Amino acid sequence: MPHNLGHLPLLGSDGDMDVVDAIGGPKFARLRALLGRTRGSTEGHGTQDCKQKNRSHVVHLTCPTRPRRMRCGRMEANMNRRMAMVSGLRYGLVYLGLAIFAHMQVGCACAYSSEQATFMEVRQIQVAHQAGMGLDVEAVNGNLIVKRGGDAQVQIKAEFRCVTQERLAMLRVTADRREDGTLVVRSEWPEGRRSSEGCAFIITIPDAKGVKLASTNGGIIVEGLAGEAYLRTSNGGIDVTRHDGSIDAATKNGGIAVIGAAHPLQLQTSNGGIDVELTKAFAGEVDLKTSNGAVVIRGGQTMKYIDRKNTAARATINGGTTVSRMRTSNGGIVVTVGN
Repeated sequence: MPHNLGHLPLLGSDGDMDVVDAIGGPKFARLRALLGRTRGSTEGHGTQDCKQKNRSHVVHLTCPTRPRRMRCGRMEANMNRRMAMVSGLRYGLVYLGLAIFAHMQVGCACAYSSEQATFMEVRQIQVAHQAGMGLDVEAVNGNLIVKRGGDAQVQIKAEFRCVTQERLAMLRVTADRREDGTLVVRSEWPEGRRSSEGCAFIITIPDAKGVKLASTNGGIIVEGLAGEAYLRTSNGGIDVTRHDGSIDAATKNGGIAVIGAAHPLQLQTSNGGIDVELTKAFAGEVDLKTSNGAVVIRGGQTMKYIDRKNTAARATINGGTTVSRMRTSNGGIVVTVGN
């Protein structure tokens, strides 16, 4: 993860009303691109000064107030783009918290624990690769990154935080295979894990067919794998790129970004935005709904709306019938259909 937290991104470039650029570009709020873009204030019809807090950080934002009634289709589209941009504010703030968390290498539980996990160590192990097998990994109080790479070995990098040097020395990483060939990666804590302790993983694997990844208080990044993907975290964003298979992803505090999706999706977050880029091979129905934000579907000559509202939309793409559902309670949803 990057270490320079001097300028964290919140919104897109000044005055840019393209809906994707307005909320962070084609790689919207990507976990690995958190620290590379400066943000400016937005412009809208009627503005009010808003404040949003992320722990001890106060971010001053200029947010559009309710606009006047639009008179033509283009102006209405601009309004929807502005609404989507405002909805993305919460998304950016959630990732701001995630970046600070990763940089400090301290879990959220530390604030409530009398024992601080100040002893840190990085360990690396290698496991012989078996092609076409699944991968099952659990991190805790830390990020989980899995990407495709290498040829004959699975590279596992573990980053530990413990409350004592003695506990750190006894901590183990296990990488074992089930009977079906699935590689299972875990951390084993001496006498149980303390609340402030944590373990993050960075894994490079030649390929994997079927991925089950879970974390608490950390983000998840998956790149270039295949098969069914089951992704869960409780405090952090989820970012998936070029995954050749269905995706079931859920988080309670963070955004979800999926790039290059060609298979069904089930995406849910309780406090963050959702940004999806579909390939031209995608065929199915998309069902989008948010309780506090806007939904936008962009592009695609074969896309046809079934139902459309400010906070919900259903559409078919390439005549497919399999339903992909995307839900959030606080944030916008943007789906871009490939041509």
